[in-house]
Amino acid sequence: MLKLTTEVEIEGNLIINKAYGNTLEVNDGLKGFILESMKNGLTQTMEKWGIDEGDPIVIELIKGGFIFDSEIGFQVENLHTVVNHSHTFFGVPNGDIYRDYLNNDEEGICGFISVPYNRGSLVYNIDIESPNYIRVKSNDLFQITLQNNGKSHGYYSTFQNKNIFIDKKVKDYGEVKQLSAVTAYLERIEDISRKLMNSNITPLFIGGDHTITYPIIKGINSLNKEFQVIQIDAHSDFSPVLNKKSAPIQHSNIISLISEFSNLKRIYQFGLSGFMTDEELSGLTQHNKISSYFRKNLNVQIDKNLPTYITIDVDVFDSTLMSAVSYPNIGGWDFNDFIEFIKLYISNLNIIGVDIVEYDKSKDSDGKGAILVNNIILELLGAV
Repeated sequence: MLKLTTEVEIEGNLIINKAYGNTLEVNDGLKGFILESMKNGLTQTMEKWGIDEGDPIVIELIKGGFIFDSEIGFQVENLHTVVNHSHTFFGVPNGDIYRDYLNNDEEGICGFISVPYNRGSLVYNIDIESPNYIRVKSNDLFQITLQNNGKSHGYYSTFQNKNIFIDKKVKDYGEVKQLSAVTAYLERIEDISRKLMNSNITPLFIGGDHTITYPIIKGINSLNKEFQVIQIDAHSDFSPVLNKKSAPIQHSNIISLISEFSNLKRIYQFGLSGFMTDEELSGLTQHNKISSYFRKNLNVQIDKNLPTYITIDVDVFDSTLMSAVSYPNIGGWDFNDFIEFIKLYISNLNIIGVDIVEYDKSKDSDGKGAILVNNIILELLGAV
């Protein structure tokens, strides 16, 4: 028996599913149907309106979790749980990720998605508002303008000495709403990743701690296509999985975990610095999938043909540039090192997705760290 969720809320012409955080824009007719259903009951209202379970209105509401089968419970498409914000990255349009996924635009879309997960460490918890703070601060730095056809005008990078991000479709899909249950939230990220990697949407995930990279890459691996990963990070994240029952996935062991995926052919690590245990170093050097390069060593051959996922931990940058992280880095990259990396490698690769993680708003009193992250994004967009 179909029922209307008690978690529905109406603001103007938006109906909001408070249980999942997703929204649906409705016309006055559909809004009237919802209001009447809330007052008189769904079954009675459907009978009065002369609609059944196969009606497009009902199907749309079921997909959004506004209507559910009382015998089965909620069956919400995870793409519906990516919630728009009032601000967007660089002023780009808000996007409906579910509709764009279904439409599968042949030209492709670059899509921002923030993932405020912060439970991947037993010691540090990144401020949960960090990804959205980056989003808000992006508007202080630059506005990406669009042509009449909805594609970007592009902009000139003084670091790369060229115009970049020209004639690209770009949208901000919002935030994957945090759940109290860790396993359910990571599974949600995995499902979103799997769907997007099998579409023409190239996602740019903004974390959150580095744990989010694991479910994203797990989603990619499930597609049964070979791919490779580039990790830009001060740390190897190759720690052992100590307790598989209580905390199996942490920001410090994601490379240990993803290196076991069958379709992942190679992991390239850049910017590693600081101290390592003998066990960690020997594990890296002996692993047949991992190639590790320390500090500013960029002398490597990367397979240009394999689909490539890039994960960037912003602690790779020297602490004089980026101190808003859990583990500030002495002797790390400067911004020119990052630009050099883009010029040497990223512009020549088949990039299927990117995440930028570990920025912590609580350690960024003047907002300079958020501005650096946004500069990273703007330079990367030229290659995505």
